[in-house]
Amino acid sequence: MLNFIIGRNNSGKTEKIRALIAERASENKKCILIVPEQFSFESERSILEKIGAQKMLNVDILSFTRLAFVINEQYGKALNKTIDDGTRKVLMSLSLEALSGKLEYFKRFSSKPALLSNLLTFVTELKQCAVTPDEIAEISGKTGNKSLGKKLSELSLIAASYDALVSRSFFDDENLLTIAADMISETDFFDGKAVYFDAFCGFTKQERNCIKSILPKAENVFISLCTDRDLSREGVSVFENVNSEFSHLKECAAEQNVGVSSPEILNVKEDGRSPELVYLEKYLCGEESEPYKEECDNIVVCAAGNRADEADFVACEIKKLLRCNPTLRCRNIAVIERTAGTYDKELSESFKKYGVPMFEDKRRPIGIQPVMVFVKCLLALCAEGFSTESFMRLLKTGLTALSGDEISELENYAFLWNIDGSKWRRDFTENPDGLGFDVTEKSQEKLIRLNDIRKRSVLPVLAFKKDFEEADGEKKSRLIYEFLIKNGVTERLREKIEYLVSSGDTVLCEEQDTVWATLMDMLGKMASAIGETVITAKRYSELFNILLSAVTLGSLPQELDSVTVGAADRIRVTDCKVAFVIGADSGVFPLDPSTEGLLSDSERKVMGALGVKLAETAEYKAVDEKLTAYRAVTSPSEKLYVTYSLSNFDGTSMRPSEIVNNIVTAFPTVPKLDTALSEPLYSIESDASAFKVLATDYCENTELVVTLKKYFGEKNEYSSRIRSLDRIASGDKMKIRDSKNAISLFGKSMYVSASRVETYYKCPFEYFCKFGLNAKPRKTAELDPAQSGTVIHFVLEHVLSLYPKPQLIKLSDNDIKRIVKNLLSEYLNETMGGKENKEKRFLYLYNRLSDSLFEVVKRITEELKVSDFTPTGFEVKIDEDGEIPPYAVPLPDGGFLKIRGSVDRVDTMRKNGKTYLRVIDYKSGGKDFVLSDVLSGLNMQMLIYLFAIGENGEEKYGDVFPSGVLYMPAKKGTDALGRKATSEEVLEQKIKNSRLSGIVVNDKDVIEGMDRDVSGRFINVTYDKKSGGFKGDLLTAAELGRLKTEIDGILREMANSLKAGNVEVLPCEKTNDRDVCAYCDYYAVCGFEQGAPVRKIEKMSLKDAKKALNKEGDDVG
Repeated sequence: MLNFIIGRNNSGKTEKIRALIAERASENKKCILIVPEQFSFESERSILEKIGAQKMLNVDILSFTRLAFVINEQYGKALNKTIDDGTRKVLMSLSLEALSGKLEYFKRFSSKPALLSNLLTFVTELKQCAVTPDEIAEISGKTGNKSLGKKLSELSLIAASYDALVSRSFFDDENLLTIAADMISETDFFDGKAVYFDAFCGFTKQERNCIKSILPKAENVFISLCTDRDLSREGVSVFENVNSEFSHLKECAAEQNVGVSSPEILNVKEDGRSPELVYLEKYLCGEESEPYKEECDNIVVCAAGNRADEADFVACEIKKLLRCNPTLRCRNIAVIERTAGTYDKELSESFKKYGVPMFEDKRRPIGIQPVMVFVKCLLALCAEGFSTESFMRLLKTGLTALSGDEISELENYAFLWNIDGSKWRRDFTENPDGLGFDVTEKSQEKLIRLNDIRKRSVLPVLAFKKDFEEADGEKKSRLIYEFLIKNGVTERLREKIEYLVSSGDTVLCEEQDTVWATLMDMLGKMASAIGETVITAKRYSELFNILLSAVTLGSLPQELDSVTVGAADRIRVTDCKVAFVIGADSGVFPLDPSTEGLLSDSERKVMGALGVKLAETAEYKAVDEKLTAYRAVTSPSEKLYVTYSLSNFDGTSMRPSEIVNNIVTAFPTVPKLDTALSEPLYSIESDASAFKVLATDYCENTELVVTLKKYFGEKNEYSSRIRSLDRIASGDKMKIRDSKNAISLFGKSMYVSASRVETYYKCPFEYFCKFGLNAKPRKTAELDPAQSGTVIHFVLEHVLSLYPKPQLIKLSDNDIKRIVKNLLSEYLNETMGGKENKEKRFLYLYNRLSDSLFEVVKRITEELKVSDFTPTGFEVKIDEDGEIPPYAVPLPDGGFLKIRGSVDRVDTMRKNGKTYLRVIDYKSGGKDFVLSDVLSGLNMQMLIYLFAIGENGEEKYGDVFPSGVLYMPAKKGTDALGRKATSEEVLEQKIKNSRLSGIVVNDKDVIEGMDRDVSGRFINVTYDKKSGGFKGDLLTAAELGRLKTEIDGILREMANSLKAGNVEVLPCEKTNDRDVCAYCDYYAVCGFEQGAPVRKIEKMSLKDAKKALNKEGDDVG
C-alpha cells in the first residue's frame, strides 16, 4: 500500500513519520527510513531518543545512495573503485581527447574547462532521468533541426565514450540507483518491511524508478510531501511541482498494481509559533490575502549597503538576541543563504568580530595545502619549462631542504638577474651585488654559496623531469611518490605535524594526515585513469590539476553550540527558533532559473516531444525556487529576519526580491531597518565592534565616545591602539617618541651622504624608511636611468682623465667615437660580466649610449675650447678615506654632522696668482639649479661639495677661490632644425639647448675663464649692456658665503630634528613640476593622501631669492 502524509511546512510531517516508525519498531517490526543525506544524522538521533538503542535495531536509516550500496553489497557483484568528481573530470577530458577527430559541434569548445563541468552535468542528468546515450542518438535524426541533431549526436557519442572509459577502471555510483531498481524486484530486501520517505521536495526519475520497484515488495510505503490539502488546485502555486510529483507517484503505484490510500492531511501547527510567522505561512500559500492587522514584532526586514553590512547586521543581531534571551541557544538560530558560499568571507569576519560561534556545512579547496602546491609546481616545472614563479612557489612550501634564508637569497638573485627558464640549468656567473658593482672577495663567496643552493634545489627537479617525460601514466604517478620520499618531503611533513601536536593544534594536525592520504589517493586514481598510456608531462599536469580542482577538505564543528549557516536548498534545520534569510535580492533569492547548460529550454521541449524527457524546464525551476524560498522563511518558530543588499561590490544597484515585497505587503507595520541609518550604539555587542565605533567617531565629543574611551583606556590590550588614535586625532606628526631611540638609530654624530640630506628635505618619513629602517625595494639588474648614469660617469671620467685638455680639444669626431666605443666595451666586460647572458634589449640600450656619449664629449670639447678652466679631478671622493675630508658641521650637543660624497668633476684655473675652482655634476636626466630650492634644503649637494673642497681641499688643490657649481646634461641633445641644416648648425643648436645650469660667482676672471666670449652658449651668463657688468645665474662671493652659512644652518636643523625623532610624513610640494611622491618607494606605507599637509617650497626668482638670502645674512649679522 502506498500512503501519503501531506501538509505544509511546520505541519508535523516528519514527526508523524517518526511516530509511525517508533510504533512499528516497538512491535519489533522492521522499518526503513529514507531521507536526504544531510538529514540522516538528525533523523537517527531523534528516533533513537524515542525508542532507545534496543528497538533501534529494527530501524535502518538510509539515503538513496546508501540504500543502493546496501542492496548491491548484499545481492550484487563486487564493484570497481567508486569514481569521484575529480576523476570524472579527468576521464571526461580524456574522452574529449580520444574523440577529437570525430567532433565538430563541440570541437571549438573542447579546450575550455567549463565544458568539462557542463558535460558531466549532462551525463548526470541522463542517469538521473534514466536516459541512455543510445536513446539520445536515436532521436538526434528526428529533431527537424540540423544543428540540434548534430549537438545531440555528439553528446550521445561523448556520453557513451565517457561511460566506457569509466567502466574500465572505476564504478560510477550515479548508475547505482538504476542497478538497484532492477535488483530490488529480484530480492527479498523489502519483504515484510515498512518503508518511509521523508523530507524530499521531489524525486528524480532514477529515484522514482527505485520507489516503483519497492512498492510491490514492501508491506507498506509512506511518503511525506510538503504541499497543500488541495492537491488538484489549478494555476501556479509554491506547491505546483510537489503536486505533480504526487501524481507521478500514484502512476507508479498503478503500474505496479499497488493500492493508494487516501492521503493523510496534516494541518499547520500554530502552537508555540509567533502569530506573525503563522500568518506569513498562510499568506504565502494563498490562505490569507488581507494585510496583517496587528503590530508586527517578530519579522524584521533590513536593507544593507552591501553583503559585508548584511553580515555585520546579522552577527550583531544574533549577539543581541543571545544576550537578551537566556533560553535561546546558538543551535536554535539558522542563517540561510540561497547559494552555498556566497557569504563565506563576510559572515566569517562578522561572526568573529562579534564573537558568535558558527558552523558551516561546507568544504574547502585542498589545492592550497603545501604538499599539493609542491606537486602542482613540480608538474608545472616539467610541463611548462623551468619557470621561476613555479620554482619559487615550490620552494616556499617549506617542504624542501632549503632554509628560509637560502630561499630568500636565491629568489633575490633570480629577481636581480632575471633568472628564468634554461638559466636555472647553468651556474650563476653574474655579480650578486648587482649591475655595475665591483667583484669583491665577499661577492665571490656569495656567488659560490648561491650556486651551491641552486644545485641542491634544481638538480633533483631536473633529474625527475627527465624520467617523468618518458614514463606512462602509471609510472608517472609512482615517480611523483618516489620523488616526495627521496627528497624528504614526508619527513618535513612529519616535522610539521609534530610541531602542531606540541602546540596543541590537533585539528590542523589531523588535516595534514588527511591531505597526505588524499594526495596518495589522487596519484592512485591518476594511475588507474591513464594506465600504461604514455602522455606528455603537460597533459599529466593538466589532468592532475583537473582532479585537484574537484577535491575538497571538510571541516568539523569547533563549537558544540553554534549557529548553523547553510544554503536554502540543502539546509535542514530542527528546533529553529530564529532564522536569518540573507541575500533576498531580486534574481538572487529566489534564484533566477539558470539558462546555462548544453541544452536550452526549447531544445529540451523538442526532446520531450520525441519521448526523451530530461530535467525540468525554466518554468519548473522557477516554481521550485518559490518553494525553496517558502521553506526558508517558514522555518523559524519565533522570529524571522530578512536582509538584502542595495548594491554589490562593483557598485551595481540591487533591488529587493519578492520575498521582501511579499512580507512588506502582508505586514504594513513590519520594521524596515537600514544599516546606514542605525545609531552607533546599536552595533556595539562586543569589544571589537565597540572599538570600531570608537575609532570611527573618535573626534566626536559625545557621551558614547567619552564612555568608550574610558572603557578601552582601562584595557591593556587596547593601549597601543588608543595611543595611535590619539596621535591621529590630534594631528601629531610621525615621531620617534623616545629621543634616546632616535639617537641610537641615527647617532649623536651623524655621518651621511649629501644625497641623504636631499632625501630628508624631500620627506622626513622617506629618510626614516630608507636610512633608518633600511627598507629598500628590490631592483632588477637592468639598464635603468641610474645604471645608465653610472656608465656615462665611467666613460666621461676616463675620457677626461686619459686625454688632457690640450689633446682632448683636438680629437676628431671619429676619435671620440672610437674612444667611447672602447670604454663602453671595457665597462661591459670588466664590470657587467660581458655580453654573455645579457638580453638583446639590454645590449641594444647599452650600445645606444655611444651616440649620447659622443655628443656629450663633443660638447665638452667645444666648451673647453673657449674656457680657461681645466678638468683636474674626476670622481673626487669626499670621505674620511677620500681625497677630501668630509664636510663637518658642529652640533649643539657636541656632536658633528659629517657629509660625504663624490664629485663627478673638479675644474681649476690658475689666473693672477689665484686658483679658481668649480665643480661639475653630470646629469643624465634634466636638472635646473633653483636658488629658492636650496634655501628650502633641496639641491644643496653640489654646493656642499664646493664648500668641502674650499675648506678641506688645500692639500690637493691649495688655497682655492670657489667659483661655481654647474650641472652638465649628460644626454643626447635636441634640435628643431630641418633636414637641410648643416652639421655645424645642428651642433650649435644642441649646445644652446644643453647649456650648463647652475650658479657662477660674479667675478670677471671667473666668468671670462669659463667663457672667454661671455656668449651665453655654455653657461647662462652674458654681458649686461646697461650696467656694463654681467647678468645671468650669478652670486657674488659674499652671497656665496652667506649661502654657505644658510646651508650649514639647514644641515644643523636636519641633524637636530632627527635626534628629536621627527620623521613625519611631510613631503615637500611639487618643485619644477615634479611630484616627490610620484615615484616614492614608500608611498604605499606612509598613508599620505591628497590634501594632507605638505612642506611649502616658496617659488622665487633668482633676484627674489638673493634678496631673501641677503636679508637673512643681515639678520644673522
